[in-house]
Amino acid sequence: MDKTTLRQPEEKKKLLNRLKRIEGQVRGLQAMIERDAYCYDILTQSAAVNAAMNAFNKEILAHHIEGCVARDIREGKDEVIDELVTILQKLMKYRQYEAIYSYRNELCGMLCQSGKGCL
Repeated sequence: MDKTTLRQPEEKKKLLNRLKRIEGQVRGLQAMIERDAYCYDILTQSAAVNAAMNAFNKEILAHHIEGCVARDIREGKDEVIDELVTILQKLMKYRQYEAIYSYRNELCGMLCQSGKGCL
């Protein structure tokens, strides 16, 4: 049987509204690509989408820890700790600084190869 989490109607409405705003931001990104928007502008919008998703995840995670995880631990269901560790690892798997560092290294390599110097 799949686990479920019952949410109050107001909480559910708030989460769904947040996701609809994020969906709108993603559609905005699609439109930017279709109209050949400048890369910097696309990346700025993409960063906003990532920030919005991170805020959404943070809210869901806090509710999960305060509600589901705390309840299961009180009930002696310690396997919820492994589940929590797994989801934290998934949420932390992709880190912005790793991507930025990688892009910086690629740029440095391109500059060095072109004879324009290195960063």
